[in-house]
Amino acid sequence: MVNYETPLGKVTLSAEVLETVVGLAVNDCFGVAGMAARDTMDSIVSLLKKARLDKGVKIFPMGDDIVSIELHIMVVYGLNIAAVSRSIVSKIKYTVEELTGLTVHEVTICVDDMKA
Repeated sequence: MVNYETPLGKVTLSAEVLETVVGLAVNDCFGVAGMAARDTMDSIVSLLKKARLDKGVKIFPMGDDIVSIELHIMVVYGLNIAAVSRSIVSKIKYTVEELTGLTVHEVTICVDDMKA
C-alpha cells in the first residue's frame, strides 16, 4: 500500500491497483509477448484465473510517493531485448506518474521467456 499527500488531501493506493496499472501499460508495449509468473504462488494462482493483468508485476514502496517496480515478462523472439526494455521503462514511468502522481524510482525488468 502506498500513501502520499496532495494539496487536496491524503491518497492511499493499494499494491493491486498499481500492479494492474503497470500490467495494462506493459501489455500495450511492442515486443512483449506476455507476462511471466513472478513466483511459485503466482504460477498456481494463474492456473485458477483466466487472465490477470497484475501477473509478473511487483511494487515496492520506497518512500512517501516513490515506488520501485519489478517486471517478469516474455518477449517476442528476434527483437532487440534492450530496445524493448527501454520502451517498457519509458511507458511504465510515464503511465504511473501521469495516472497516480507517484514517482517511479526504478523499473527492473526480468526477461523470463521468449515466444516465437
